[in-house]
Amino acid sequence: MNLTPKTRFGGSRLKTTKGRELLKAMRNNNLQHLSTRQPTYWPSDTNIMPDLLDFCIIRSVPIQKFTAESCLDLTSDHTPILVTMFIHTLGKPKRPSLYNKRTDWDCFRDTLEDRLNLEIPLKTEADIKEAVANLTTAIQQAAWQATPYPQEQHTNAI
Repeated sequence: MNLTPKTRFGGSRLKTTKGRELLKAMRNNNLQHLSTRQPTYWPSDTNIMPDLLDFCIIRSVPIQKFTAESCLDLTSDHTPILVTMFIHTLGKPKRPSLYNKRTDWDCFRDTLEDRLNLEIPLKTEADIKEAVANLTTAIQQAAWQATPYPQEQHTNAI
């Protein structure tokens, strides 16, 4: 959907009266916006900066069911956005972690103590880099050994 009023809430660089009116109407009607938060208008005049003009307005559907991405296939001064709606809510990817609530901290401590070599000389930059690499590896291996990861749940196909 191409809406020309510039609105800071949607990622535009500028505030305008029309943009403020649009934002007020969206709040009054319980609407949400969806955009790439990147410029979609690329003026040919080098004195005018690129700006965001294209975004989508949604209502009564969780925003987590949508993704927005730039459509870079066209050659014009405009980059349209592609909005995809999913049947199921999209989950955020889980951040990688060396531990979880079931980590056995006594096992971690014991494993780390067994793997550490405290007799390493730290006289040169190379010695320090090697010691840091060894410490990092020891921490990772101790955490992996002490932390059980949940099995993926499989559903039976009908």
